[in-house]
Amino acid sequence: GGHSVALRRLEKVPDIDEETTSAGRSAIAGLFGGALYTLSATPIVSYLRMGSLFPLTRTLLRPCMYTLPRDCGGFAAYFGTYTFTRSHPLLKTLVGEGVLQELGTALISGSMAGVITYLWRSPWDTMYKKAMGWRPPDTPLLSAERFITSPRG
Repeated sequence: GGHSVALRRLEKVPDIDEETTSAGRSAIAGLFGGALYTLSATPIVSYLRMGSLFPLTRTLLRPCMYTLPRDCGGFAAYFGTYTFTRSHPLLKTLVGEGVLQELGTALISGSMAGVITYLWRSPWDTMYKKAMGWRPPDTPLLSAERFITSPRG
């Protein structure tokens, strides 16, 4: 995807070995991938939610105020953390040598990257949902909570 394209442009080579790239370059490439993802997905999601792409300020510009920093930062955080963790000497001593080295390295690196990405994206998701007027679906549990906490006259 966008991450691989950006890495090729940053390294100025047609074939890139993602194992040897630096965490900083991987994060920059992730930033580009996030922008590409947002700018391609937001119009589709807006069209599906609203049934139209007009007015542009409501269906494209307003959502992008939140999704662009969320996705760019999230992709940068994910790829940068994954690359940094994967090549860190401490991880190599924890996982050790052997058959399961690749699996252990991928699991730990992916887990760390997922946590960092979640920490970055959560506040942006909350702001996006509030700005777009999102409400949780009415479920029996929420209905019961509203009934219990509502003032009785």
